[in-house]
Amino acid sequence: MKRFYESIRFKRTLRQLHVQHILIMERLYQLLLHGFTFAEAMLFIYEQLNIRHPTFENQLIEKLKGGANCYDIFRMFGYPETILMQLYFAERYGSLPETLKLCHQFYTKNRKLKKQLIKTIQYPIVLILIFLALIVTLNHTVMQQFDQMYETMQLNQSSLQYIVKMFIQNFPAIFLIILLVIVSTYYIVKLRLNHLPIKRQVHFLTHLPIFKRYYKLFTT
Repeated sequence: MKRFYESIRFKRTLRQLHVQHILIMERLYQLLLHGFTFAEAMLFIYEQLNIRHPTFENQLIEKLKGGANCYDIFRMFGYPETILMQLYFAERYGSLPETLKLCHQFYTKNRKLKKQLIKTIQYPIVLILIFLALIVTLNHTVMQQFDQMYETMQLNQSSLQYIVKMFIQNFPAIFLIILLVIVSTYYIVKLRLNHLPIKRQVHFLTHLPIFKRYYKLFTT
């Protein structure tokens, strides 16, 4: 029970940090320019966030005392792989402050694009849900009355009427099956990717048909 409770608190802490990702990058960049060491800057920034989770804070302090770099801490904070890759190479071959500045610009634009994408797909999703509700309503009310009427009047349905009837009756089930397949595929692929190194993740995503075009656009 204690482990379950701690897991919930850990996820809550990561959500709080995710909201502050851009702010953390901006402040870290400024503090490094003013002569702070990475460990000093991260402890100062974390204290300013007012996140009350002693276990997580102790882990952070232990990592910093053990010489953890920006890549390690940002990975602990749940930053996306695109940011982590840039920091990984910056700490080995470039300038961390300059890379943080560029990552901050990229991450800010990236989040704006995500918000725009969500707004863009909200309207079609609402329309699909309304259409699905109408189909279900027709299936349980009007279609039954039509069937009774045809049986009473002993009329034969035309091919078009039969196709429309079958579509209305089966569409909700077909839609739910397709949705279930898509969601299951997404989580299976995501789970598989989490067990692959970054290089193989990028190789896999950039070779998926159709998706590779949008992935390259999204990450550049």
